[in-house]
Amino acid sequence: MRKGFFRKGISTAVIRFSMGLIVLLLILVLLYYLLVSTAYEVDGQQPAGTLRPYVVPEATPTPTPSPTPSPTPQEDVTLPPYATPTPTPATPTPEPTPTPTPVPTSIPAGLLAVPQPRNAGDMPAVSTDVRAALTDSYVSTADGYRVMKLEGYAYYEHPNYNGENSSCYLIVVQQSTGAIMSYLTTSVEGLTGIEHEGVGQNLADSDFRVYIDVSQYSDDVYSLGLVLLCAHNGYEVQLAYRFPDTMNFAVRSGEIITPVRLETSAQPTAAASATPPSTIAPGPETN
Repeated sequence: MRKGFFRKGISTAVIRFSMGLIVLLLILVLLYYLLVSTAYEVDGQQPAGTLRPYVVPEATPTPTPSPTPSPTPQEDVTLPPYATPTPTPATPTPEPTPTPTPVPTSIPAGLLAVPQPRNAGDMPAVSTDVRAALTDSYVSTADGYRVMKLEGYAYYEHPNYNGENSSCYLIVVQQSTGAIMSYLTTSVEGLTGIEHEGVGQNLADSDFRVYIDVSQYSDDVYSLGLVLLCAHNGYEVQLAYRFPDTMNFAVRSGEIITPVRLETSAQPTAAASATPPSTIAPGPETN
């Protein structure tokens, strides 16, 4: 009887153990299901971090910029001078002003010296005491190369010479024939800008200018000279000066084709050589 009771107790214990084991397994299965389901649903991702094909991730919201606060009427929005730098204006590059080309103008007819023919026998002697030079020569293109301007000075190296009481004539000698033409020059005080240091008075008045017209000249080469008329105490003295033969000009068809070549120095010089008192002999023809 005791043996039967023992067996009955064992059976009851086995049944209870089996039921408890089943319940424990059910609880474990339920917990595993809950854990796995929760892992799958976090952020809509699978365990490996890969989005599930049927889950669309939420778009990242674009941050909205904060609006700039508008100043209130009471606020002073003017910046202090040191807060806003004043831009330095760029210095403009100056453009060079083109120099206008001077338009040549004709020499007025009233400035042309009147030609005066002279005989060789009436010419005074060449003096070694005359100081003379040509300082400027200009041929007018506006007048068809028919008008020439000459500037220079001439004075007599003598204590009684006075530039205010003297006159000067330009002498033009045709080299092939020896024909002489004279032109009264115009005295212009200080024209050459040279300070004359010779003996005499009012030497600045010895500067002169003359315009000559060669439209009636024959085709030839022409030499140059000067004649001084000096007045002193009622007496008049005539003195001649001859320029070097290289200071000449050539004319063809009434036009100057070779202008006067000036000396490199315009310092006072005496005549190179004296000729007989009766004439200024023309120099040899130069090509």
